[in-house]
Amino acid sequence: MASARTRRPVLQVQDLTIQRGRTVILDRVAWTVRPGEHWVILGANGSGKTSLLRTLTGYLAPTAGEIELLGRHFGRSDWRRGHARFRRADSRL
Repeated sequence: MASARTRRPVLQVQDLTIQRGRTVILDRVAWTVRPGEHWVILGANGSGKTSLLRTLTGYLAPTAGEIELLGRHFGRSDWRRGHARFRRADSRL
């Protein structure tokens, strides 16, 4: 059986940028979540936590960058159809 390090990442974010008007909310974020890993997102008010999560769930379009969630690329798949699949936390992730 493949180890968690060799299996496909659950989430892969590359150069994610979110900008609204002249305000850069997130600047070239890179993040990889592998099976079995657990993460928490911490930050001060206004630091971009909600914008990050809204982007990862498909409710906010990024200005630039790439997002892959469970093998599906943002912009190439309709993530809204998959939301039911992601609503329940799964310990296998």
